[in-house]
Amino acid sequence: MKTCMAFQDDGFFDFERLDAYRLARLHLGHVLDLTAASSAKDHLDRAAESVLLNIAEGSGKPKGSADRRKFYCIALGSAKECACAWTLLCMRGRVDEQLARRARAVLLRIVAMLSRMSA
Repeated sequence: MKTCMAFQDDGFFDFERLDAYRLARLHLGHVLDLTAASSAKDHLDRAAESVLLNIAEGSGKPKGSADRRKFYCIALGSAKECACAWTLLCMRGRVDEQLARRARAVLLRIVAMLSRMSA
């Protein structure tokens, strides 16, 4: 898994402390470890990035606001889209099943958290 340590000593943004965001980063690492080239992989890349970006943007909206819930709902939909993309890649034999299992386990946790955050 690739990580970026360039900002390690710069402090943290509020969204970086959210467990859902941290898990979404972990999931993106699994996506980046995937070497398969296909339209499902491209889709997975975009959806995994969307989860991170929408969690970050939603955290900047007022607590309890409809705007905040909207961004968390978008992140939730993108996380579910990721789960489906992993399934497609697995069905096509383009991904190691162990990697797919690890990624889906992380996604299950992300979806559970975002379901609560977007309610």
